[in-house]
Amino acid sequence: MLSKNQQKFIRSLHQKKFRQEANAFLVEGEKNLVELLQSDWRQQLEALYCTAAFAQKYTSLLPDIYQIASAEALEQAGSLTTNNQGLAVVALPPKLPSLPDLEQASLVLALHDLQDPGNLGTILRTADWYGIQWVFCSPQTVDLYNPKVISATKGAFLRVKVVYYDLEVVIKHCRQQQIPVYAAALGGRNLHTCTFGQRGGLVVVGNESAGLPSYLCQLADHTIAIPKFGQAESLNVAVAAAVLLDNMRRS
Repeated sequence: MLSKNQQKFIRSLHQKKFRQEANAFLVEGEKNLVELLQSDWRQQLEALYCTAAFAQKYTSLLPDIYQIASAEALEQAGSLTTNNQGLAVVALPPKLPSLPDLEQASLVLALHDLQDPGNLGTILRTADWYGIQWVFCSPQTVDLYNPKVISATKGAFLRVKVVYYDLEVVIKHCRQQQIPVYAAALGGRNLHTCTFGQRGGLVVVGNESAGLPSYLCQLADHTIAIPKFGQAESLNVAVAAAVLLDNMRRS
């Protein structure tokens, strides 16, 4: 059973302020938990609460610290409407002291001021599918460790490295390493007519409603756009990111 204090602590981790104070975040749902327990992130596990059914199914994966909890208690404490599996409290990883060397990265993604947790989580899941190792987020982008983001990644947060950094600095860093920079924006060159070389590049995607600011577009080597064939006003940013990555991977 979850005590009142445990439930209160878990609920506090729904908010960024308390995640930072506790230096911890939540992982919920069967897929995320199983992948967590099978990964190196297991070493950062601080608590695991799961149903008896989950414990019986994954006995070989369970750490000594696990505790049995009812689905009702998990749903009351966690962020999922339905959770009959479990949730974990995991220590936040240390922040990188500086930007990484990206010379060996064939394709890198940068996100400017995304606000929707579902969009960020879906983009990270897509990045994982396309083998993207690094994703850079502007400081104003929704927090990676928001429970809704983690849930939407379907385990991708364990493999894709996410760094929050000033994107202007990231772009300049990439250009110094001879990595071409592509800004996705209206009015850019038709994506379908672009040829992307073996070097890959950094793809910069903007906010859901405002897109990319002009100063970031001006820093890029190229501005590209997904061609429109119908009457829709815009594409969802997660869909747009998937289209961009797919075209670049096929080149």
